[in-house]
Amino acid sequence: MRKHGFTLVELMMVCAVSSLVIGAVFVMSQAGTQAWVRTDAQLTSLTEAQQALDRLSEDLRAASQNPVPTCAGGQLTMTVGGVPITYSVVNTNLTRTQNATAQVVASGVTALTPTCSQNLVSVTLTAQVGTRYGPLTQTLQSQVWVRTPS
Repeated sequence: MRKHGFTLVELMMVCAVSSLVIGAVFVMSQAGTQAWVRTDAQLTSLTEAQQALDRLSEDLRAASQNPVPTCAGGQLTMTVGGVPITYSVVNTNLTRTQNATAQVVASGVTALTPTCSQNLVSVTLTAQVGTRYGPLTQTLQSQVWVRTPS
């Protein structure tokens, strides 16, 4: 006849099953954390790159065709209100230089590829952010018609 309680085999089976369940929960938790970290880094990088591209596009919209914006060697130079403005990538920072003063517009930028064609300027901006799970790369593009001088 059986007395109250559990046998050693039953206790070992409960421990084994519990360990498997806890292990599965831990693995799913780690996968969720990795996805969150990756998405957060991607969103931060994308937001900063988008803001930089918006700033560059605003300057282009305000620029004049006289002189025509120039695209050379990963740099974009335009004239806004008679003042030259140059965008370029320096040490993974997108910089905006005006009156010999450089201002960092975005960090983590690996490439600025402007293309000038008459009064249409196309810009491709590539930003990269490193996470502990590997690098994330974002590429943004914009096209702006430069106004004709009045």
